[in-house]
Amino acid sequence: MAKSAAVQYLGGKCQRCGWEGALPAYEFHHLDPNSKDFAIGNVANRKWELIKQELDKCELLCSNCHRIEHSKHDQVLIAEAARYKGRLLRGDS
Repeated sequence: MAKSAAVQYLGGKCQRCGWEGALPAYEFHHLDPNSKDFAIGNVANRKWELIKQELDKCELLCSNCHRIEHSKHDQVLIAEAARYKGRLLRGDS
C-alpha cells in the first residue's frame, strides 16, 4: 500500500523514460545519497508526512533506468575490470 502511494506521489511513471507498468518494477533513486535518511522500501511504522519528505529527495525510476543510473558511477570499476588480465594461480610464476 505504501509503495503504491509513493509511486503515485512521484507521478506514477518513470521520470527518465516515461514507462508505466507493474508496481514491483518501480524504484526510488535518491538524488543525493548523503541526504538519504531511510530507504523508501523500509517505511514500516513511518508517518506519511515523513515518507513524503524522503520521497521529495528521490526520483521515481523503472528498474532499467535505475540500473543505468548506477552503472554510470561504476565506469572506473568497469575500466579496471577491462584491464584485468587474471591472477596467478597457485604454482604459476
